[in-house]
Amino acid sequence: MGKSDAHRNFFAIKTLVLYCGAMPAESFRVQHVEHITNEFCKMRARTRTYKSNVCDGRPYSRQYVTKLLGCIRQCWRYLALHDYVSADCAAKVTLAVRAAKKNASPSLPPTRPVSAEAVRATVQFLPPAIADMVSVQIATGMRTGELVSMTWEAIDSSGSTWIYAPPKHKNSWRGHQRRIYLPDELQEILRKYPNAGAGQTLWGVPFDRYYRHLRTAQEKAGVEPWRPYQLRHAAATEILKRKGAEAAKFLLGHAGGGLLKLYTGSEPENMSRSGKLNAV
Repeated sequence: MGKSDAHRNFFAIKTLVLYCGAMPAESFRVQHVEHITNEFCKMRARTRTYKSNVCDGRPYSRQYVTKLLGCIRQCWRYLALHDYVSADCAAKVTLAVRAAKKNASPSLPPTRPVSAEAVRATVQFLPPAIADMVSVQIATGMRTGELVSMTWEAIDSSGSTWIYAPPKHKNSWRGHQRRIYLPDELQEILRKYPNAGAGQTLWGVPFDRYYRHLRTAQEKAGVEPWRPYQLRHAAATEILKRKGAEAAKFLLGHAGGGLLKLYTGSEPENMSRSGKLNAV
């Protein structure tokens, strides 16, 4: 189980205990599933704003709410397997979750690439280190977590093109290797940040500080707020136009091509209905 999956399971069960903790598990029924679903739909992602430490993120998407409900369904399957509840109770919870998924919150608009104009306007109001982080992220399409956790120990600088291999990434638990190539122009940026020692990140900037700097600069620039992850979408869109679907898939670090449409807003011409790339 990956870190994000474990976090989602913990959050779902924690919310369940908060609202139904005093109830016997055998008594959990349709109305309780509906109540938990409504609570999930009211919640917002915990994203700190540039003005304060108050959480002001977007509502959870339909996809995330259904995943949270799936965690609850799995919980009751586990309870039935170990005879803590009856099989009939687990079956009723499964049916209730299936019905609740259809009535979950509406899907949010898909994440779109940030425009080059918005990035240029924002960068003018960023500290130099944060501006360099933006340049590296939009050039490589790396995830924000991979960016802020960069260390010199994870960068192979022996060749003309450096290779950054994050030891931990979204699919590391699946055994997938992630390699991010750093050409000459990015090497010049990275050389400005000497090795701070074993285990120390290259930038010394955690995610929340990176995000707050961006939001503050966006407000000063007068542009529509955008999130760091939209830089990854922008990189994928640009490489898809210039190099094609295979290069975009490699940039994103995806084993298949099914997510390209999600990231770029357009489906490659050589994509099959199954989401796999056809031979060119």
